[in-house]
Amino acid sequence: WWARLDETRRHGRRAVELSRQIGRPGWEAAGLTGLAAVAVLQGDHVQAQGWLSQAQAALQPRALEGTHYGMWVRHWLAVSAYGVGDLETAAATAEEIVQIGRGGGSRLDEAVGGWLLGMVARSQKRHDEARAPLEASRALSTDPRLPQTLGRSLLGLGELAEEDEDRDEAWELTHDGLEVLDDYGDRVGAAAALETIAGLAVARGENERALPGLAASQRFHT
Repeated sequence: WWARLDETRRHGRRAVELSRQIGRPGWEAAGLTGLAAVAVLQGDHVQAQGWLSQAQAALQPRALEGTHYGMWVRHWLAVSAYGVGDLETAAATAEEIVQIGRGGGSRLDEAVGGWLLGMVARSQKRHDEARAPLEASRALSTDPRLPQTLGRSLLGLGELAEEDEDRDEAWELTHDGLEVLDDYGDRVGAAAALETIAGLAVARGENERALPGLAASQRFHT
């Protein structure tokens, strides 16, 4: 896992270098955003913000802000802001993503934005407001299948159900989310799902089922 992130970082740096040499700002922004994504996954949100600022600078002067390159930057800006607890920025950026995705007919962007809006509301303990965007994200991700947003929205709904003490619903939703995320290769999401499942097992008095889940989640982190 960490070796793959190191490889992604090397490719990202090379992409930025080559893109600058041949004057392709969109590719440069993609490389910088890839570097930011690696930093986010490693928990270095300060470094991620630096890469994302450079990506924005590469896009804006050349009227590329409205392209898919700009949307990718927005996705990671929102995720990074959420990661550092800047929920106001995360929510505002997620709302932009939803509106742009809806206006342009991009189900992926709308689903990503909905998932983020739901997670922000959940972090603020606004469960009623969290459920609707998470359900919308799940619906948008079902047919045709968008595995990352489907798995993440299922996990978010499972966490909401756990916090509402509906453990049976939480158990089902989180297992569904784990299956999708594991198949897709989202190791961070799968680890979070396994940790939630382990906590639910303990709450259900099934301690023997918690330890394998925790052990598996640790393997996802290595």
